[in-house]
Amino acid sequence: MKERDITFDIMKGIAIIAMIVGHCPIPHKIWLFIYAWHMPLFFIVSGYFFKKKESIKSSFKSNFRQLIIPYIFVCAISLLITGIRQLTIGKGDVIHVLISSMIGNGSANNPTFSDYRIGAIWFLPAMFWCRIIYNSIYLKYNNDYIKLGGVIVFFSVIATYIGLKVFVPTDLIQGLEALLFFHIGHLMKVHNIFNRSYTYQHTIIAILLIALSMLSGSMSMVRCYYGFWPINYLAAIFATIMIYQLSKRMHSRSLAYCGRVSLVLLCAHNLIISNIFLFISDMHSRIIRTIIIMVFSFVLTYLFMQIKYLRRIVFNQ
Repeated sequence: MKERDITFDIMKGIAIIAMIVGHCPIPHKIWLFIYAWHMPLFFIVSGYFFKKKESIKSSFKSNFRQLIIPYIFVCAISLLITGIRQLTIGKGDVIHVLISSMIGNGSANNPTFSDYRIGAIWFLPAMFWCRIIYNSIYLKYNNDYIKLGGVIVFFSVIATYIGLKVFVPTDLIQGLEALLFFHIGHLMKVHNIFNRSYTYQHTIIAILLIALSMLSGSMSMVRCYYGFWPINYLAAIFATIMIYQLSKRMHSRSLAYCGRVSLVLLCAHNLIISNIFLFISDMHSRIIRTIIIMVFSFVLTYLFMQIKYLRRIVFNQ
């Protein structure tokens, strides 16, 4: 039997750890660096492994199980924890959490719903919409890559503009925004971009692009914000390619495992950042707060993976 190529697992492991660090109290420059590439990498890798579904129904069904079931699970646990806190110590608001879960707002950049944030799991419905919409567009235009690319760019650009102005529930706008990164990942597979020969000059270009992206204000996909759109996209693409090259040489089983359970880590981290962080926010030491968030996120992930029902039914592991 052919041994599993863990390169993409390592890539996702690097990105999910970067995401967790990015939600910790870290210096702003490190935050800018992480946000220059970590979320686009997930959409690019997902696009790389895109497989056409023959109908919207089949696409909806498979992605609902993979992405929305974990989302519902995290929301349900959050409601349970909030309910217990509200009944025992009088803190927390179940209705508030319920509304947050229903609208799926992941950003504080919205004046109307800034207090109704769901946290990092905004990514799950966004990926859900991205995959379903991309599959639908692909079914219609897969024989004409120019039209396919044009439609993808149109929806992505329009969604990014709308997302800065208007809040749309369920992360539909973020899913449309991510279409271009997803499509880029698909093109990378078609044209075998990852396995081409790269030199140190390409690494220098990637570093320069990331630096320029950081200087422009980097980007935030959940906010549909791009400091300078062309540079932000190029930086994310080159960074993803360089991370692939790095991952190919690392052979790290630990990072590969983190990548394989990245969905579980995301869900566990969201529960930790939404609940544990309330008790440590007054700590003066950023390092201690970061360590606590990291450790509890990994511990909860380990516990989730030990429960057979959760592992198979909720997380599809």
